Amino acid sequence: VSLMWQTGRYGAPEFQKLAGGYDNVRATTFISDMDVAYRAADLVVSRAGAGTISELQNLGKACLLVPSPNVAEDHQRHNAEALSTRGAAVMILDAEAVATLPATLESLITDPAKRAALSSEISKMALRNADEKIVDIIINTIEAAI
Repeated sequence: VSLMWQTGRYGAPEFQKLAGGYDNVRATTFISDMDVAYRAADLVVSRAGAGTISELQNLGKACLLVPSPNVAEDHQRHNAEALSTRGAAVMILDAEAVATLPATLESLITDPAKRAALSSEISKMALRNADEKIVDIIINTIEAAI
């Protein structure tokens, strides 16, 4: 198992020091080549922002989501629930992460069939070619107004 850890700026020196003791852990404040990171990942552990969810759906990536409790109207929990209730992701609430994340993560790492099922289900939820659909709506709206 190899771990690519995007730490963010807050606490980065401490997290990078912790990771430094392991040959299979790479900790960085920011991953600039996210496409490469996603391609390398068999499992993504992430917060549950809308942009991230869209990327995971379009790439069909198995994921374990830990929604941030510090966002407006608890929208990340709603995002994660939309996937987890359909078998498209595993969700762990932030308050439960310390207690349950290690065992859940281990079970997903050791169960390729479960990861494949998550990948299949999340892929079904993707809205493919959304950019083209948005452009079509804009053009149709403009043409209707002319």
